[in-house]
Amino acid sequence: MKLLALVLFAATATAQQPPRDAIGSVVIQRGSGPAPFILIAVDALGEDDRNDGAIDFVYKFYTDGEAPEVRYSFPLAHIEEVDGQLVISAPTEKMRLTFANRDRPVAPRPNDGTTELAFTNGVGIARYWGVQINRGRMCRDGRDRRIVCDGACYGD
Repeated sequence: MKLLALVLFAATATAQQPPRDAIGSVVIQRGSGPAPFILIAVDALGEDDRNDGAIDFVYKFYTDGEAPEVRYSFPLAHIEEVDGQLVISAPTEKMRLTFANRDRPVAPRPNDGTTELAFTNGVGIARYWGVQINRGRMCRDGRDRRIVCDGACYGD
């Protein structure tokens, strides 16, 4: 029995993590918990270039003070990790959001008419994936997407 538990633990511990750069639907909102953070949920496009509604991975951008009240929903965005920063680019909405720890300068971007927002009060960025995360879903609330947990659509 102990061997089976060890094998199951090893299988879940080595579960394949999603690629660090992705394209998919993104919901960004202030999180709640003992440490202040901004939650970034990603439903990455699958091999058929479609979303399945399940959240594939999340980032928690921990801040050095109260996290700002943010709410963004992008049906299609590019997510990339660049030099310890998280950059979300939404071409349809012409927006680019950068999440950077306070000890990292934000790299300049070309002036292409895109609205640039930079959150630079980070003290850490954590990335989570796996079965527990995949239970979360994205639902549509009009034009926006929201995070669904336990059947309830959160976001207000």
